[in-house]
Amino acid sequence: MLGGLARRVTFVDQLKAKKNPLIIVDSGRMFQDPRVDDDAEQVRMNSRLMARTYRRMGVQAVNVGDLELLQGIPFLKDQASQGLNLISANLVDPSTKNRIFPPYFIFTIENRRIAFLGLITSDLTSEIRRAMGDDAAVIDPIDTAQEMVAQLREKADVIVLLSCLGLDKERELIRKVPGIHFVMGGQEGRFLRTMLKEEETFIAQSYWAGMYTGRLDLTLKDNTAPFHDAGEKFRIKTEITDLDHRLDRIKNVLEEGENSVLEFTLQKITRKRAKLQETLDGLKKFPYTGNLFQWQVVPLNNTIKEDREVADWIGKAGFTESPQK
Repeated sequence: MLGGLARRVTFVDQLKAKKNPLIIVDSGRMFQDPRVDDDAEQVRMNSRLMARTYRRMGVQAVNVGDLELLQGIPFLKDQASQGLNLISANLVDPSTKNRIFPPYFIFTIENRRIAFLGLITSDLTSEIRRAMGDDAAVIDPIDTAQEMVAQLREKADVIVLLSCLGLDKERELIRKVPGIHFVMGGQEGRFLRTMLKEEETFIAQSYWAGMYTGRLDLTLKDNTAPFHDAGEKFRIKTEITDLDHRLDRIKNVLEEGENSVLEFTLQKITRKRAKLQETLDGLKKFPYTGNLFQWQVVPLNNTIKEDREVADWIGKAGFTESPQK
């Protein structure tokens, strides 16, 4: 139920110990879905525990997602008053049209300004709208992004969207709103080891139930230049090696006799390998000296020890960590 929460704290503490500049954020949907548990008080206790742990980790920006809205705006305001750094650019007060939480945070690290903008989908279920009541309204995320990114281009060197929109909507937004460098999404719980690319923007997705955490390393040298994936060459080389092994096995079988299915597979894999090799050859011409990023998806499994303080909080609250393999 709480995924690798205590392990996540240990992972963050290990990164902090390295003394490198670090910003910790969450794209939203951090709370338990009360629709799948009949015990409302247990769900609320879970949410308080999550918020407490995020404060313990020093999370610097948390986008308000749909599961957060199910807790109600008064609860979210209370948690924000206690130090949970909630953001949302398109969640507004219906009467005043003012934003309920800051639309973004900007952090300066080594003279580089990195902005984190929060957006939530406007396609909300009836349960979520009832939970919001008259306390909040969600305005169009794309219109909001156009307004906010125009502001942030003058204020920040890197713009990161913390998104609860869903992948299709994120792609649409990127096409209509240039200038976003990275999107951190998690609305649909997709598992992607590598970032997707739409226009000049890279998109990451977080898996469900907190079973993984993402780490994005940035090297920023030119504010006007695009980013390039520093890990792309290695991944392509690894994939080519795997394809070569598959080709060798198929060829060995075909030496024993004809097999139309395997011959078709051989041709298909050969074409794929050629395309990958062509991409790799093109990348070799690119000197990795500009703006670079490297994305890792880290499993919060038993190789990472639980933080004892947070594990104790969980135990006292009557929860147990979900086993990770």
